[in-house]
Amino acid sequence: MRVAGVAAYLDNFALIDLSKPAQATRRDRFVKALIKSSGSLLFSGTNCAELAALKGASASNVCAFLNEFGAHWVFVELDPGKIMEREAAGEIADACLSPELMHAFFKNRKTDLSNASAILDMSADTFFRLGAMMDWIRSHGAKMNQNTEALDKTIIKVVDRLWAEYESDPKLLDMRLPPIVFSEMRPATFVWNHLVRSLVTGAKGHPLKTGDGRDLCHAVVGAAYGSFAALDKHWKQRVEARPKPNGVAKIYYAPELNKLVDDLEIHAEAVA
Repeated sequence: MRVAGVAAYLDNFALIDLSKPAQATRRDRFVKALIKSSGSLLFSGTNCAELAALKGASASNVCAFLNEFGAHWVFVELDPGKIMEREAAGEIADACLSPELMHAFFKNRKTDLSNASAILDMSADTFFRLGAMMDWIRSHGAKMNQNTEALDKTIIKVVDRLWAEYESDPKLLDMRLPPIVFSEMRPATFVWNHLVRSLVTGAKGHPLKTGDGRDLCHAVVGAAYGSFAALDKHWKQRVEARPKPNGVAKIYYAPELNKLVDDLEIHAEAVA
């Protein structure tokens, strides 16, 4: 499991929008450009848990969309703390990956396909269908949601604690989260430090609410390890406000999905 070529991280609003039948042409362009770039879709456990709650046509559309990527995707860790620990240990090649989710996927696919046929089909078009993960997640969704909610609360507590320290002595923020320059060896650490610094200094007027901790995790992983990422508008603005030069992902929000596809196609042509 590795991130190959260009990497794209899509928050769930983008996955759902691109999967709509009315956007079939745009979806096809996105998938073809990513594959032409020998790229990877970065997919997190939170993506899984939230998308598994979809029903009816929305669920079918997303499942079909995910299956189109073949083997061009990887599961990524959503907990910035774990990723930053790996970066600090020099494990940059796989710092953002989630072996636990990948093992679960392999085990589930092997069981499903073995039950369906005496011969196990390991081809990319069959075995690596990411949409199959949605069925597995539906039976494990409660646990996944508990983990996501716990991570959300933990992140919010971290920011609240840093804000309390900052209010008592502003110099403490530079000690806890120094304004470091970008390093390709520690991209998530760079994004985390600067995003959290902005949240702390602006916390008095905009305290974090439920869900913000999870969204911060999306932003850190997508910006640090994606080449292209779709995030909510305010997270796009926060990422783009980070010190430059840096090597973080190019960020798009909902009205810019057409631009994302255009830029990905330009990249694919350049590397072809």
